[in-house]
Amino acid sequence: MRLALQHDLRTLEPIIGWGLAAGCFGLLGAAAFFPFGTLPKLCAFLLLTDLPCLTCGMTRSWVALVHGDVFGAIAWNPLGTALCLTALAGGVYAAARQLGAPALRVSTSALERRFIRFGIVLAVALNWGFVFSAGRV
Repeated sequence: MRLALQHDLRTLEPIIGWGLAAGCFGLLGAAAFFPFGTLPKLCAFLLLTDLPCLTCGMTRSWVALVHGDVFGAIAWNPLGTALCLTALAGGVYAAARQLGAPALRVSTSALERRFIRFGIVLAVALNWGFVFSAGRV
């Protein structure tokens, strides 16, 4: 895997670049200020099967993380916590690119892409097992 900075790439159209940044920060703002704790359980999979779905606890992990409770966020949903941090990094990166920062380019081989795909599937399976065994639905 190779990371490179490219200075000669033009930025996205302003509406797209700033829209991506605003979308990422908007999700984090919603997690910080929307009263998710007052909503009833809305997960159709959970209501039909009484089992947690792949994303059960993800919203609560975002809420915990933006309120500074890192360990609580991980306890709700580890991949949700990672996704929240990714959204933050994505928003910062999109804004930085619009302000003229160089583009970050990642090059991978076919074998590396295969390992990455396998790792993602394994992480999702392990995360679901964790959410299922934690019983925090």
